[in-house]
Amino acid sequence: MESVSVPVVLNDGPANLIMGSDVTEKKKIEKKLAEESIRTRVFLEQSRDGIVVIDECGKVYDSNPQFAGNLGYSSEEIKDLHLWDWDAQWTREELLDMLMKVGTDGDRFETVHRRKNGTHFNVDISSIGCQFGDKKLIFCICRDISERIKIENDLKEKEEILNDVQNIAGIGSFVWDLRDDSLEYSRNMLSLAGVSEDEFSGKMNSSIHSLVHPDDRSFVEEEIRKMIRQRKTWQMEFRIIRPDGIERIWESRSRFVFDENGIPVKCIGMHQDITEQRKTEEKLKILASMMETVPASVTVHDLKGNILYANERTYEIHGYSEDEMADFNLQQLDHPDTARKIPERMQLIMDQGFASFEVCHLKKDGTKFPLQVSTKLINWKGEHAVLSVALDISELKETEKTLKESNERLALAMEASSTGLWDFDLDTNQIWVSSEVYEMLGYKPEDLSDDLKIFISKSHPDDRPIIMETLNRSITEVKPLHMDLRLKHSSGEWFWVSMKGKPNDIDENGIPHRLIGTQMNITPRIKAEEALVCAKVAADEANRMKDEMFKNVSHELKTPLHIILGFSDLILSEDSEPLPDSHRSYLEHIKEGGYKLLDVVNKILEYVDMKHDNLTLNFQSFNINNAVNDTVDILSLKASKKNIKMNIVIDQKINVIADKEKIKTILYNLLDNAIKFTDKGGLVKIEVTSLNRTILFSVRDTGIGIDPEKRETIFNPFVQIDGSISRRYNGTGLGLALTKKLVKMHGGNIWVESEPEKGSNFIFEIPIDPENNEYE
Repeated sequence: MESVSVPVVLNDGPANLIMGSDVTEKKKIEKKLAEESIRTRVFLEQSRDGIVVIDECGKVYDSNPQFAGNLGYSSEEIKDLHLWDWDAQWTREELLDMLMKVGTDGDRFETVHRRKNGTHFNVDISSIGCQFGDKKLIFCICRDISERIKIENDLKEKEEILNDVQNIAGIGSFVWDLRDDSLEYSRNMLSLAGVSEDEFSGKMNSSIHSLVHPDDRSFVEEEIRKMIRQRKTWQMEFRIIRPDGIERIWESRSRFVFDENGIPVKCIGMHQDITEQRKTEEKLKILASMMETVPASVTVHDLKGNILYANERTYEIHGYSEDEMADFNLQQLDHPDTARKIPERMQLIMDQGFASFEVCHLKKDGTKFPLQVSTKLINWKGEHAVLSVALDISELKETEKTLKESNERLALAMEASSTGLWDFDLDTNQIWVSSEVYEMLGYKPEDLSDDLKIFISKSHPDDRPIIMETLNRSITEVKPLHMDLRLKHSSGEWFWVSMKGKPNDIDENGIPHRLIGTQMNITPRIKAEEALVCAKVAADEANRMKDEMFKNVSHELKTPLHIILGFSDLILSEDSEPLPDSHRSYLEHIKEGGYKLLDVVNKILEYVDMKHDNLTLNFQSFNINNAVNDTVDILSLKASKKNIKMNIVIDQKINVIADKEKIKTILYNLLDNAIKFTDKGGLVKIEVTSLNRTILFSVRDTGIGIDPEKRETIFNPFVQIDGSISRRYNGTGLGLALTKKLVKMHGGNIWVESEPEKGSNFIFEIPIDPENNEYE
């Protein structure tokens, strides 16, 4: 019972009025509410989700410890916070607007919360609004979904990787449900089929099957029936015609899934576009056929010398059949004199990865013949092997022998006729003379310096004015000289010589830089004159034969080289299907060796043309920026292989009137040398500026540099910067000689600035307009 006492006044005096009521039900309700409150608090305290109650102003009304802990605050600290203190996705105004809109129907969304330490995490919010007295409160359950988001992102990333892998491999995967003909497919399947997602029906029979080539449909249907009967993974090839009309070849691998009654319900598989692979295989067959027609012997042998492959030319030049050369070793082909060096050559190939040398082989009948061999270390069916390209140089050897005999005859003729040679450098005032000149004078080379004044001092005093006048007139008028003069022998006797010469190395301004000529003892004048004529004829014939030999051999080499390089580039092009590593390595070595040999051949031909003044210029107006960029593009792959950075600096768009191809040849030679003589990780910088009607080019590198004594000779033919016997850098020594010639033909100059081990800077300048050339 619950009682209430109220004082009252009765007739008989003051009293207390007591009223009582049964509160049993009330107590039960209060107990139930108290228990419910405890259960609610326990639920809030032990919930794994963060729970917070916010008033309509955004301030925390109440929260459980999990919510405070998730944010890194204490239960006391969280009570002083507002919604925007932890929500990192919306502004304060946006959050207040959202609070106003939350009703009794509730809302659910995802947002990002910010912890006390500044880090963020993703949460899923379930909210509902309710009226508590005169206040509107929003009850929010906040679930940390960072792990779920991470899993979703990981799954998405893996799906992207799978799609990328399928895209790279040209593969599309699918799952075909036979019960409703529905089709689940990877993204790359659409690319293979050449259709967009909107155009794809999602039905096998009305999409993929409709693309099958009409001639292959019956075959595909029969293969599917075989798969079902044999219940195993199946592989087949067929053609499709894409909506754009392009025909492709697909390779399909798939298997069927059967239910408990043995009825096929699904087909799981993949399609791969193998069109380019089939094209490549066809190209390889063509290349293999071409290898049988090239005039060079092409072989592959293992590191023990066992021949693994030989083309038809190999059998032909050795006189064996293919069956007879089966299981042959190099020892059986090499002449004993060169066979002894096989281990040494093999070690060189292993150390360098390549090597070139001359060997002597034996034919089946015992005849020996010379071969020029270029080799490359390759991978052959997973093992190290050596690719060899050999040319029969028997005819070249005969030509060299003839040339040597001609030179010997020339030397004998000069000796017999007492003729000497001299070369006067007008820039340095130094003169070179042959041993015959020293013999005429009765001196040894070490007795006289190379100063022209020393040699003039040996002439008769009466002849010296004539000598100087003749030399000056020859230089000024650029005409040959011929004079007879007296020289004093070391014994004190005077003797007559006939001196002939002509200006040489004439620049674009018509100024000679050298005088070259002969000196003959004409004491019996007639014999001396006849000997001079014989010597000149012999010299001209020797030079003609040498140049003719170079041109003939070079032209004979270019045709097979272009065939090999053309088909190698075709198969290695980006449009072709990627090759197996062994095939690509094989072709890369053929291509690299071929381009090196072709470069040598072209330089020899250019040198011969340069010697005989067969070079001509085709002047045209063009943008120099494009010429520089085109040349850099050609050499960029070579630079990237050595991790060399190429930097281009052109101060403005420059138009020039010149021979575009010759300018690109000059740039190519200088850039190619810069890359060749720069170590890995270095820098090659190309700068182009225009000044006073001229254009200045600079090709600077961080390479090995040039010794001071070699700077004056590097522009001469057959001179190498690294001229040691064991030099590391290949080359003919003709590139800079041709470069200087082409610069001079354009009316320009070229020079080099260099220090050993600090790099080199090759600089040349040409007029922008040769017709209006103030530079001259």
